[in-house]
Amino acid sequence: ALKYALGRYAPSVVSALAALRYMFGMPSLRMETLCGTMGIRVSDSTQWALFEEAASRVRPFQVHLSKVVANAPIKHFDDTGVLILSVREQIRADQEAAIAQGKKPESVRSGLHTSVSCAVLPDKGKIVLFDSGLHHCGEVTAKLLDKRTVEETIILMADAASANTAYLPGQPAYGIVMANCNSHVVRKFRELEASFPDAAAFFEGAYAQVFRNDAHAKVNVLTPALRLAYHHEHSLPLMEAMAERAKRDLDTLLVEPNSTLGKAYRYFQNHFDKLIAFCMVENAPVCNNLAERMLKAFIRQRKASLFFRNSLGADVADILSSVLITAHTNGLNPVRFLEVLLLHPDLLRSDPDAFLPWNFKARFGEDPPLPDEFPTKIE
Repeated sequence: ALKYALGRYAPSVVSALAALRYMFGMPSLRMETLCGTMGIRVSDSTQWALFEEAASRVRPFQVHLSKVVANAPIKHFDDTGVLILSVREQIRADQEAAIAQGKKPESVRSGLHTSVSCAVLPDKGKIVLFDSGLHHCGEVTAKLLDKRTVEETIILMADAASANTAYLPGQPAYGIVMANCNSHVVRKFRELEASFPDAAAFFEGAYAQVFRNDAHAKVNVLTPALRLAYHHEHSLPLMEAMAERAKRDLDTLLVEPNSTLGKAYRYFQNHFDKLIAFCMVENAPVCNNLAERMLKAFIRQRKASLFFRNSLGADVADILSSVLITAHTNGLNPVRFLEVLLLHPDLLRSDPDAFLPWNFKARFGEDPPLPDEFPTKIE
């Protein structure tokens, strides 16, 4: 363990601090105060040096995870806002230059996001990747798809924003099935409960049964084919009934097309084919709640720490959060898992596949082994 210490700190200490910072959102200055109350001096600047070194050691694993995500058959993606001070300053400089040239400042791209890519590998597990910068999650997804080495259909689950599909390849060698999130539709009608109680109750009631159907498939561990048949028999009629209700109300002008209810109806109609993907394609998810849950880690960081100073800080957060949350999502102890990665950088570079959560769990169970129990080579 001393051989792979980060400065004078053991990997176990660094992994615990990293989990507090990048998984639970505790700011470094607050951690410095917390450690001080226990008689341990770990300044916020020392923490940053430790996190930067830790991210450098596990970066090869994150690169390997991106390849796994690229070839996964099911992928959820979404994004949330992020503030990177150095990038924002450059954006402002570019906007001022645009104004000086007689252009509109809106012509300068300014959307800073943390994008999450959640790969689902049936019968194995999930991989969670974060990427912060001047981009949209659709662009991140397109770059990941460029790394695909298998020519199999991939299911992409996201919200209905046009930017999510604008960057996808036009004619890939594999098929792409786009699925849209039904939870977004439920939220739209939940917001209309006060003004349009009848329509809201109808849609919410139908969707409640759709989600119960999906829960039934999960609880009874239905095979993909049986799950598809079950949804096709029990959920598709509910989706079609909602589509008929929307069409009837709009065609007969019972609902003003430009009202809030009319807009909710048209949203449902415009994306209907993608909303019913789970009734038409094996393994297609019903909603994008997985990606939205994973983004909570970065939302906690944003609420507590507000911003990153530069792109390096965001990159370190992306790497360590990806490793920690991937471990947690697959039922592993994230602190111990990161500790093992830090203790075995050589093995991590030579055989990263052995550290994938399902391979790791199959060999050692849900709790990673102590450092002296870990083999120098995984057969």
